[in-house]
Amino acid sequence: MNADYQSRYSYAPADPSADPDVLVVTLVVSVTDLARQEMALRAQSLQSWQWVIVCLPALAEGLLHLATDPRVRVIPEMHPASASRHLVQSSSCRFVCTLSADTALDPTFLEKAAWFLATNPHVACCNAYTRDESGALWSYGFEQGDRFLDTNYAGATALFFKEDLLATGLPLPINNDDAWEIWLQLADQGKWGFTIPQPLILSLYPLSMPPFQSRDPSHHTIQRDRLRARYGTLHGRFPHVGLTDATPFEAISDAPVLANHLAKSTTTKRILMIVPWLIVGGAERVNLNLISYLTQKGFEVSIVTTLIRQQHPWLSEFERFTPDIFILDLFLRLPEFPRFIVYLIRSRGIDTVIVANSYLGYQLLPFLRSHFPETVFVDLLHSYEEMWKNGGYPRASVGYQSQLDLTIVTGGHVKRWMVARGADPERIHICYTNVDVDRWRPDPQRRAEMRISLGLEEDDLLIVLIGRLTSEKRPLLFAPIIAALRKKTASRFLTLVLGDGPLRGQVERQIRELRLSDVMRALGRVNDDEVFGYLAAADVFLIPSQTEGVSVATMEAMAMGVVPVSADVGGQGELITADCGVLIPHGPHEVDEYARVLARFADDPDMRRRMGQAARKRVERHFALRDFGPRMEALLEQAWELHHTAPRVVIPIELAREWAAQIIEYTRQEMSLDEIWAERESWRSNPRPHPSLAIPLRQSFRRRVLRFVWAQVAHLYRWGVSRNMRWLVPLKERLVSEVYRRGW
Repeated sequence: MNADYQSRYSYAPADPSADPDVLVVTLVVSVTDLARQEMALRAQSLQSWQWVIVCLPALAEGLLHLATDPRVRVIPEMHPASASRHLVQSSSCRFVCTLSADTALDPTFLEKAAWFLATNPHVACCNAYTRDESGALWSYGFEQGDRFLDTNYAGATALFFKEDLLATGLPLPINNDDAWEIWLQLADQGKWGFTIPQPLILSLYPLSMPPFQSRDPSHHTIQRDRLRARYGTLHGRFPHVGLTDATPFEAISDAPVLANHLAKSTTTKRILMIVPWLIVGGAERVNLNLISYLTQKGFEVSIVTTLIRQQHPWLSEFERFTPDIFILDLFLRLPEFPRFIVYLIRSRGIDTVIVANSYLGYQLLPFLRSHFPETVFVDLLHSYEEMWKNGGYPRASVGYQSQLDLTIVTGGHVKRWMVARGADPERIHICYTNVDVDRWRPDPQRRAEMRISLGLEEDDLLIVLIGRLTSEKRPLLFAPIIAALRKKTASRFLTLVLGDGPLRGQVERQIRELRLSDVMRALGRVNDDEVFGYLAAADVFLIPSQTEGVSVATMEAMAMGVVPVSADVGGQGELITADCGVLIPHGPHEVDEYARVLARFADDPDMRRRMGQAARKRVERHFALRDFGPRMEALLEQAWELHHTAPRVVIPIELAREWAAQIIEYTRQEMSLDEIWAERESWRSNPRPHPSLAIPLRQSFRRRVLRFVWAQVAHLYRWGVSRNMRWLVPLKERLVSEVYRRGW
């Protein structure tokens, strides 16, 4: 649990005397230090809680120091478990959290779990993945169903509906063994729980595998046999609980689920950023830089993500600046997204909402503005994409400009594109994204070390490509360009592809088919320090994209003294000039043109050194990060002024609800069509016989062998992932992809 969460977001109740929503109960039967639990509760984003510590009388004096907060009570009892049940019965709280003495809570756990239960009243309880302080992860829970007859997969810390907890007829759990029977009793009553697939519970002790069973094997066996004897008939009939899909034209509610009004000083400004995801990318780097600057200036920032079924590998990067992050699809159904965002704005007292590349964020603007006409709404744009939704986010910004107080673009090319399509130029302002030139700077020592490790001499050419391997980056041009380069130069060179994405497998296949393995390597996703090392060693940064804004990755490369060779698209011409890089227009002969330019650099080390120095100077003079934050802050001030001097139209709230319902239905259908399209593309790239047709004997044998092998190694894979061996995940994905590609 990060100790500075409270300093980065001032969670405190606006009215400390308000009735609590959550009763938190901790049972203590031995000497225990609850300082971490206290710190975590005070840092909760849901502040409407009451904490009751029920302990043996001999332990009460050592815990009384925790009761300085009026929401905390220490109650000595000879029988803590049964006494706590009476306390729950007499409580007016809707929810009860059983907080074990060996766990602490992530700042957003209570809020997320309460929202899940309130919007899924058929579910009895909610917990989350558990991690320990070393980073080891237990990523299992109620989805294990029948396996609960073998061991407790959910621990003892969870949030319950009060009535469902009492209906078990069991005392509150002191330890994991007690909780195990509660889970089975719930299942026997036709109730079950949900595990939020995010590590929101912190184990204060190292996680063993499995973590929630007695360390004494004989005790565990006795407990397991007793529970099997009582609940064995549950096998095969455990309830299944999950987030259900939206139904057609589902009604959108804006009725409050929780109040949770947080205190806010008159000098504090709070910002909500609506983003699609938290991935490794240029737009996300800009968001990180913006949030870093704003939090340093005393702003408090909340983040919601709106895409569904996505990975968020940069979540930890954003958590360095704010704990108030909500990946909505992990704990909410799609129709609840609008209501939660309304709640979040009201709960935090948000001053400004920034929509950054979230299409759903644009579509919900009329709904949000109708609820909060006093809030400022701004969007941040990087590039347009003609081939995606007829322009992508800038097209949406033009359409919703009447609901935005100001649009901020990161390049003049985006503004020109929008104005040509009818946008008001007075409401669009440019703020270049810029780069930290003190961090991204040439490092001769790192360069020498990296080039030695790669087997390169100083005059050998190292080409680096960095980016998510998706169609807009045109990664399927990488290998053809390098194949053409090899024919044009006798000089030694090496090409490194850094990044992951849906087209990575095809890039690797091209490398093999064109026999480029000696001069080209695809390294997959790498961390920031590794990116720095490769750029320190690099000579040329290749970026033949279909579309770009003013590329942050290009800025970072130039700041490191690396020469950019880029497609002449988007705002790249605002960054790259003839003395420090090369721009190549799209066209039928561009592969040969890229190869010709790269051959010149391979054959002339002095030229690429001169241009690399010029690239560094250009970024230092015109694109330094020190100018980005103040410019953004000034534009936000301008948006606030425009909001008061020239307010935007607000639609009636009844119309806003119907608008939101139509938007959620549009999103639901779009998701369904995306799945159908993905299935179509999968069949086109790898035709397979219909399942009703007989499978050839050899293929059938292979499948049986693969199933047998997976059954043997699955537990080792899960153990490795839980021990933070994250490299196992992409390895598994690549193996599965290869199996499907071969039709096994």
